Amino acid sequence: MGLTPTSDALLVRRVRAGDTQAFSELVERYADPLAGLAFAMLRDAEDARDVVQQAFFVAFRDLSSLRDPGAFAPWVRGIVANQCRHLLTRRSRAERFLERLPATAVPDPDPAQEALRRGRAGEVLDALGALDETRRQVVILHYLQGLAVAEVAHLVGRPTGTVKRLLSEARSVLRQELIEMAREEFDEYRLTPEHRERLAKIPRFPPVEPKIATTPLAEEPRPVRALSPHGNFPALEPGAEACYADYDHPAAKLYMVSHAVVEGPFDVGGEPALRQDGLSFSDEGKAAWYWRPYYRPRGDTVLFCAKEYGPADKPTHLITPDLPDWRDAQPREESLRVVPGSRLEPEGDLNGSQVDAHLWEVRIGRRRFRCLRRAGGGGREPVDWSDDPVTGTATEEFFLDDGRLLLWRRYNGLRYSARDPRRKEDARGTYERLAEAGVPRLDVFGEVYYLWYDQIPDYALHGP
Repeated sequence: MGLTPTSDALLVRRVRAGDTQAFSELVERYADPLAGLAFAMLRDAEDARDVVQQAFFVAFRDLSSLRDPGAFAPWVRGIVANQCRHLLTRRSRAERFLERLPATAVPDPDPAQEALRRGRAGEVLDALGALDETRRQVVILHYLQGLAVAEVAHLVGRPTGTVKRLLSEARSVLRQELIEMAREEFDEYRLTPEHRERLAKIPRFPPVEPKIATTPLAEEPRPVRALSPHGNFPALEPGAEACYADYDHPAAKLYMVSHAVVEGPFDVGGEPALRQDGLSFSDEGKAAWYWRPYYRPRGDTVLFCAKEYGPADKPTHLITPDLPDWRDAQPREESLRVVPGSRLEPEGDLNGSQVDAHLWEVRIGRRRFRCLRRAGGGGREPVDWSDDPVTGTATEEFFLDDGRLLLWRRYNGLRYSARDPRRKEDARGTYERLAEAGVPRLDVFGEVYYLWYDQIPDYALHGP
């Protein structure tokens, strides 16, 4: 690596000054060594990669708490170690729980996996397992990662002489052939190009929402052709890509960051459709949710025709409107033309929309934009916990004059404010507490909604 604490300190100061590319350099510098450390503790390649990914998110979020910028390496190593220990604790609890179950409830080990464990990989793991945690770390960093002794010392926060002693002691336990086998068998814990890409993009968003202000202007706009369906940032064409963040407004924090790319065409119901392949991450960097809507473009209109969604480890099958678990209002064709002064009335539980006849100024942090605004809402749905149909969600969308969506704001009505939708009193009380908290509100089609979260693309903070 050829690094010194001073170079780390410079990168940390650049990140704090707003240069997020400097954080990507820190990721590139330490991702593989940290993955090696995580593997030394967890002995599982997939868990090691996930822990490192989450650790970098935590490091970015909490970078202001690092007192010595030159101590970034041992600091982030400590984050990795803590996350590994938490994961090992959860594993231990799960194993103790399984031990209490009847024997028939625990499946027999897979023969192929058992054979692998007993083979070369198992022999190396057993040998490494004979070392304590600290010696395993320095062995993996020096012999498997190829770091110099001084670089290992910098990363683990130990004097160079101590690292030399630990390596010497470890060599008295490990045979040379086992070290060579380890180099061959355990390259898999390194971060994949996909992991690196995500880590390089997602820290572009600050952990706390930048200050946002929207102000109407006394200027007439021209019609805009939106480049994407509302609420989704990539343009609706194959290969379009975007990264965007959701900021929880009541909690005043970053809630989720998503990376999306448009793929296709796919055959959906005998017709071609484009898919927006989105993967969302929690504020700590854990892959949390898949969201894959399918759209059927038709000139200046688009139809939301199918979807897949669910937890990141269990995405659902393709769902179309004729299936009973569609769970949303039946889709209707949406116009990509945003025409000033236009209006579409709500229909039953479907939201309507109205476009302002004047421009708005949107300020996000220190940046200012002139936008065309569209508000949607007014849909009402009968539910068993209310005497009257209740409102769901409403949205505000702000479009740039080139058709890009700059800001998407979601507001919740009574339906989404209930902690327990079967209890009318709790639903009403929760909604009233939101109103009393001074959360920004939106009035559209005679209904009142309160701001739940803002969705902001990376180009709103960093792009042209």
